[in-house]
Amino acid sequence: DPDNLLGMGVNQSYARNNLHINVFSLQHQGSWKGGAHYLQWGAALQRQMIDSKINQWNYSDSAGYSLPISGDQLSLNQYMNSRDLFNIQRVTGYLQDNVHFGKTNVYTFQYGVRGNYNDLNSEFLISPRAGFSFKPGNWQTDIVFKASAGMYAQPAFYREMVRMDGTLTQDIKAQKSLQGV
Repeated sequence: DPDNLLGMGVNQSYARNNLHINVFSLQHQGSWKGGAHYLQWGAALQRQMIDSKINQWNYSDSAGYSLPISGDQLSLNQYMNSRDLFNIQRVTGYLQDNVHFGKTNVYTFQYGVRGNYNDLNSEFLISPRAGFSFKPGNWQTDIVFKASAGMYAQPAFYREMVRMDGTLTQDIKAQKSLQGV
């Protein structure tokens, strides 16, 4: 019965987005063992080339009326259209020492630092970390006790830079945390 019809609605979502990211990396890793020390290091240069096209919209119709209602014009309740071409250069490096000591009981002390710089927002990050482990040598079971702490930083990648309206923010800072286990 058409007179008892409460209403019908339509929601149409459209997206034709295109994202190309090329990442080129040159890196070196090395290690050295001498006495109780085991040193590890590494460095990397990275270039990210990003080409992003966003074209998406959402149209809502409720009982024959476009939402939001704006007179004689067709209005979309969500619309994004953007084009971004940019490059990011990153330089990263780390240095870590693992010191082993003890004969019956084995102790390991690890300490190190990681550095990261990117030219997108000129942010330079230093992340120190340390850990300690103890393995009792006279136990029947193979058990290792560990403790570690450090500062960690995760620089933003493309997805974190895109705002809800499709525009790009390049002044975004890295996520940072202090962790202990």
